[in-house]
Amino acid sequence: KKVLVEKGGFLRACWCGSSSCEEKIKEETGATVRIVPFEKEETFANCIYCGEKAKDVVYFARSY
Repeated sequence: KKVLVEKGGFLRACWCGSSSCEEKIKEETGATVRIVPFEKEETFANCIYCGEKAKDVVYFARSY
């Protein structure tokens, strides 16, 4: 959260794929998913927001 708000730019993170998680991230930081790579990266990590098993590694950023 701090990185997106204070520094801006893109943040690479694990995400569960839930639109509700994306909406909550947007409310708190102004960022949304900007890039979902075509080549899926296998991840065993958890969602950056809710902690559930991540489905994708994506890039979040704010729009200006």
